[in-house]
Amino acid sequence: NMGPKINSKGFDAYFIIHANDAWWASDRDGAASDIYHARAIEPQIAEDTVKHDTLIPPPPPVVEAPKEIPKLPAYIEVKLFFARNSSMLEPEAKRVADSVITIMKKRPEVVAEIHSHADKRASDEYNTWLTQRRANRVLDYMVLMGIEKKRLTPNWYGKTKLAVECDPCTEEQHRESRRTVIKLSRIE
Repeated sequence: NMGPKINSKGFDAYFIIHANDAWWASDRDGAASDIYHARAIEPQIAEDTVKHDTLIPPPPPVVEAPKEIPKLPAYIEVKLFFARNSSMLEPEAKRVADSVITIMKKRPEVVAEIHSHADKRASDEYNTWLTQRRANRVLDYMVLMGIEKKRLTPNWYGKTKLAVECDPCTEEQHRESRRTVIKLSRIE
């Protein structure tokens, strides 16, 4: 919990820190998910209150109130997960995709690469087929929600890029590998 200047009563998730900037998705005010931004700022200290012969540690940064992002970083990645042997988008996966769709609708210069993966169970052929279905399922959903297909690039890897190397693996470790990563980037 980052306090009331960051957290809302809505769904706040996918908190990312980069340098002095923080980014997260939120459906505050009951609206569709959107991306919010905050920057750590240093409080201003009057010159006459500082003794120059004493070392004083800097005050802690103050966080600005959230606002819509003025400019996206070079890229943002979000992950959504699938059930075993499934390419169906579950409600949480749709919420993640919806946050990406919101950004892309507001920012026509943003494109998305869709990278789908499987866990290490089953054959190479099956997992390649399954991850192709997962990538296309995400692409189809985003197109259905109003994103032009030319802005989306699907990729699938089967079980060639596991998120976790394990043997034996827990169900949670397998789930980490059953992911689709959506990478948003600006067209330069």
